[in-house]
Amino acid sequence: MDFDLVIIGAGVVGLAVGKALINGSDKICLIEKNNSYGLETSSRNSEVIHSGIYYPKDSLKSKLCINGNRLLYEHCNDKSIPYNKCGKLIIANNKDSHARLLELQKNADLLDIKYSYLNKEQIKEIEPLIKAEYAIHIENTGVIDSHALMRSLNNELIESDVSIAFKTEVIGISQISNGYQLEIKNPDSSRAIVSTKVLINCAGLYASFIASLLGKKDNQYQTQFWKGSYYWINNKKVKSIKSLIYPVPNQQLNGLGIHTTKGLDGRVKLGPDAEFLGESLQFDYSVNTNKRQEYYESCKEYLPFLELEDIEPDFAGIRPKLQKPGEKFRDFIIRNENANGYTNFINLIGIESPGLTSSLAIGEYVKQIINWD
Repeated sequence: MDFDLVIIGAGVVGLAVGKALINGSDKICLIEKNNSYGLETSSRNSEVIHSGIYYPKDSLKSKLCINGNRLLYEHCNDKSIPYNKCGKLIIANNKDSHARLLELQKNADLLDIKYSYLNKEQIKEIEPLIKAEYAIHIENTGVIDSHALMRSLNNELIESDVSIAFKTEVIGISQISNGYQLEIKNPDSSRAIVSTKVLINCAGLYASFIASLLGKKDNQYQTQFWKGSYYWINNKKVKSIKSLIYPVPNQQLNGLGIHTTKGLDGRVKLGPDAEFLGESLQFDYSVNTNKRQEYYESCKEYLPFLELEDIEPDFAGIRPKLQKPGEKFRDFIIRNENANGYTNFINLIGIESPGLTSSLAIGEYVKQIINWD
């Protein structure tokens, strides 16, 4: 075997899985089709460290987010990675949104997530500019420099002599005795074959495609792509906003609503929205400037000082979700496919939010489900 373990994909999750497995093997390789790590979903998001409040008890999203929140803050402190534990307000302004806020409160109690329930006056004490009748305040939510996080993970892998092959694409996978054989396309377009005992699919947007290379088509594994666009607020007033401000999400959790995020650079972003794209692997990251009015209408209720001309287009990202519009909540798929005859082929599919927060916990989880016997 060329390697004990190959990880396909060097986004934040692939890097975190590599970190978790450093001490388990001397021969590890990460394969990434882009020319550096984390150039897709990992670098096109809100950079929020989530609490886990949104997700059902015992779901992977809930468990890995809650554990990942703790691990991420510990890692940031250990590696001097910039973050701001600024807290989050999840707000409600009418009867319907208040009912959903109370559901979140019940879920927080189930999950043992610390929070404060605030009335209008208490909200004003924390965020004088925000207009809201009710809110849940979660102190251990924050924002992180995701690029510094990925840089620290990448450096840790390099220091541990992990092989990282950038500009290298997996174009074929076949099962062999005691492992897998990969056909890869090198940066110079030449082809090569490598073998591994354990194969971990952390390909993010392309995870469903990688899973299909073994010839197994499973509709439950088909990624549904959703685009999220961001605008930023060009208004000096927002400098005084300290917290993350979120509306209550819809029942399907296909997005967390257009929220405000104050980055470490001091800029306040609005977004993302949730625009369903379907299953095509052709991605357009341009921001539709015609959405300015929509963003304004969705936010002026809780940002009453906002003017339409304050909103400027910023960037967009793509979420690799598992549900189509109107479908119910879908959890992460993180599975050793040994029950399907593919021992130690481990699929990670539908790793969207809270994937960044969960990344280090996902690494530990993957480590536990590898069968080394």
